[in-house]
Amino acid sequence: MERGQIVGQIYQIVEEIGNGGTGVIYKAYHLRLEKYVVIKKIKDNFCMPVSMRWEADILKKLHHTCLPQVYDFIQQGGQVFTVMEYIDGCDLEYYLRQGIFFQPQQLLAWLRELCSVLVYLHSQNPPILHSDIKPANIMVTAEGQIYLIDFNISFGLEEEQDILGISQHYAAPEQAYRANYYVATGRAENFVLDGRMDLYSLAATFYALICGMPPSMDYETNIPLGAMQLPQFSPSFLHVIDKAMQVNPQDRYPTAKQMYAALVDLRKLDVRYRKLRLGQVAATTGYAVLFMISVGLIFHGIKTQTRENFQKDYEIFYDAVNQENEEQILNQGLYILNKESYQAILEKQSEETAAIFHAVGSYYYELEDYGNASVYYEKAAETAEGSARADYSRDYAIALAKEGRMEEAQYMLQQSQEIGLSSVDASYIRAEIAYEMQEYEQASKEAQAVLEGNADPWLCQKAYMLKADAAKAEGDYQGQITCLEEAKNLGEKNLVLQKLGAAYVDAARQTQGTTAAREYYKKSLEIYKRLASMAYPSVEDRINLAIVYLQLGESYHGQKILLSLTEEHVSDYRVWMYLAFAYEQDGDAARMKYCCEEAVKYYESAGMSKEEEVSGQVAHLYELYERTGERK
Repeated sequence: MERGQIVGQIYQIVEEIGNGGTGVIYKAYHLRLEKYVVIKKIKDNFCMPVSMRWEADILKKLHHTCLPQVYDFIQQGGQVFTVMEYIDGCDLEYYLRQGIFFQPQQLLAWLRELCSVLVYLHSQNPPILHSDIKPANIMVTAEGQIYLIDFNISFGLEEEQDILGISQHYAAPEQAYRANYYVATGRAENFVLDGRMDLYSLAATFYALICGMPPSMDYETNIPLGAMQLPQFSPSFLHVIDKAMQVNPQDRYPTAKQMYAALVDLRKLDVRYRKLRLGQVAATTGYAVLFMISVGLIFHGIKTQTRENFQKDYEIFYDAVNQENEEQILNQGLYILNKESYQAILEKQSEETAAIFHAVGSYYYELEDYGNASVYYEKAAETAEGSARADYSRDYAIALAKEGRMEEAQYMLQQSQEIGLSSVDASYIRAEIAYEMQEYEQASKEAQAVLEGNADPWLCQKAYMLKADAAKAEGDYQGQITCLEEAKNLGEKNLVLQKLGAAYVDAARQTQGTTAAREYYKKSLEIYKRLASMAYPSVEDRINLAIVYLQLGESYHGQKILLSLTEEHVSDYRVWMYLAFAYEQDGDAARMKYCCEEAVKYYESAGMSKEEEVSGQVAHLYELYERTGERK
């Protein structure tokens, strides 16, 4: 296609950026949303419009941090196109050609992320098989985010296009054998392909990244990585790649989930991961050692399939906690707790069971759903043994205080002290109780006692956050910022960064019109950029980042973020409201009018009315809306 050509009336071709076995790939511009996208023109001999429409609709519903979003499917004049999110970065093939090597830690992190993508894809109904994984189909952004791109839209792998569209050096042996057989006989039914071919291709890609050259198509001659002199790489890491590259599919990992579990297991060999940091747990060193010993005993000593499955599911949960993936913490935690076949294991493994209860409770606590948090914290405290029981009881007492159940919180404080709660932990509970009773000076005093009592970094961070809340309640925004900066220095947890970003915005609003206000906005911008760059940024964080960009006059960046949220069908009225404000500043009346209509629609569909809202921003939204003359 030529530069400037229009596809589907709204996509303008910019340039060709790739040409693969099944199609030609173009960078294009979305004329309405004013953003770049990728269009793949499926080659004519690969088009099956009816089937592909169904398959493309399934792909549009996929959501994973390492997959570009599929936006659209177009049939135009006998040609078929898919429209996807544009990833601004370089593919791994580029780095291979440049002779660039990556650190082992980076490669391990990427392999684990991509393997998690395959777990997600292969678990769809029907399973989605990529069938063309190779360095050229893996993109890396400037921030180091990895993406798996350019699906062949393969489900059953029963058609001719799945045979012809394979890639040299990275296709699994069974794919190559199947293609050769098809060329010779015109049939391919004797070869059944499944997810193990994707595992081979993924491993072959990392084989190339480690060696600097792709594996041979003469599969039997490939030298295993474990037989090479590669002292910078963990032998366990190399073993995972070698196993996934076995010529016989039966010798590979049976599923992506099992390969992913093997990659997660590598972390247990690294001293940095010997302590399990579950949410708000502040376990002592002795407890951490006891916990890991118990995990080790499960992994090495239990032979039954159910226990092996439990261990793998628990490792996925463990990994979600380390990555602060709140949604997966909740889903995986509840899945384990409710799975009938795991009940006998959960009864015997009290430490793991208590840890899951606590992590789920922490999920609700972060959402400020203190009722549910207290339910799960109570179960964690009842299930746990030793020092962990005191820790979980402490958090149960705090949740009770947050819920307004002061007498029960006081009782739990007393009970916790009787089972070994430390004096600094007791001070922290008293600080939380005082804060909930609006005794802010007392709350700050008790929190300071925690800081002066040689508490562990986790509890010190909580104490700084509590002091910040007390300072905010008393109108001391500078004191709030100071405390949150101290908390941030102890670890960049999402909640700390979110509170700090909001504190800088509040400070900017209180000093509006001064030089200081802009400096506060700049600091909040850095905080929200950090949050947005994390593996699982929330919609709230991305909206706040866009708002700060708009406040700083950087309308382009703010609009880009908000438009991306509209593409994800986020139903938060603020996305459209702030887009309307941005277009108002730009003098774009048509776009402003459309965004106002969408914002009001979402606002009122949430059961809210103009009269109930005291926000000046919502009042301004309705003012703009009525100004268009469309108000009924």
